[in-house]
Amino acid sequence: MAARIHVIVLHWGDPAVTASCLDSLRDLPESLAEVVVIDNGTPDRSGERLAESHARFTHLRHERNLGFAGGNNAAMRRALERGAEAVLLLNNDAELTPGALISLSAALEQPRVGLVNPKILHHDPPQTIWYAGGKHSLWAGHSRHRGRGESDQGQHDRAGEVTFVTGCALLIRREVLEQVGLFDESLFMYAEDLDLGLRARRAGWRLWYEPAATVLHREKVLRRKTVADPFRLRLATRNALRVNWRHASLPQRITFVPWFGLRWVLYLTVKNLLLGFPGDAAAVWRGVFDAVRGRTGSLESVH
Repeated sequence: MAARIHVIVLHWGDPAVTASCLDSLRDLPESLAEVVVIDNGTPDRSGERLAESHARFTHLRHERNLGFAGGNNAAMRRALERGAEAVLLLNNDAELTPGALISLSAALEQPRVGLVNPKILHHDPPQTIWYAGGKHSLWAGHSRHRGRGESDQGQHDRAGEVTFVTGCALLIRREVLEQVGLFDESLFMYAEDLDLGLRARRAGWRLWYEPAATVLHREKVLRRKTVADPFRLRLATRNALRVNWRHASLPQRITFVPWFGLRWVLYLTVKNLLLGFPGDAAAVWRGVFDAVRGRTGSLESVH
């Protein structure tokens, strides 16, 4: 019998981190979930070692880095071909806690719920919130994680509809992918989750936050894509502009463009210059020019 849910883990980077993620999935019943590990073109071929240490799971490899969007899309197409009812995208630096997948899948039983996020806590320090629901405004071109950085005291334990879901740990109903499509691969990475959520909402699907499910995320509290990483900052800027412009109405474009210019472009330019990262400040502006010129795609096309 085919598994109801395909859990997709995209491997890139530290294999020890990915191994910890996979360890958290060992006890999932095979009748419920098939775990699919995608080696996204790692140059050290560390995916081969993961295939040996976690042989129970399905392991696939891309010969080149297809980005978050392309790497996950290939696995989602495979899941749909094999009759999966839903897919769970799980970052390789995230870990599923016991019972989380059951709680997430139960949320899909509600009318028109198409995409579901769990409560996501930092792995270290523990009990610190990374995501407890999300909100996006096309008027400001801005997404935010509710509760980010707060100590988890149960203050965000009410399930409910949200306007932004993160791809860090995201359960997606099959019918959503069939209706609105997969990730936009021209984005490569960053904002593909925002774009998919906006398309789903426009098609009448609800985005849902389910705090009964918990995931631990190994991203450092102080790590951000807004400093000390020009490439990520360039992509994040480009994609934020592209996705917001694509989905915004004319009145929303009139408000979000100046707001984005102040809150993102000017703020990050000044911030990175003051911190001594002129390359990062320049990356912000390169991202803006990439968006204006319509530059899309992979690592090679934006370097």
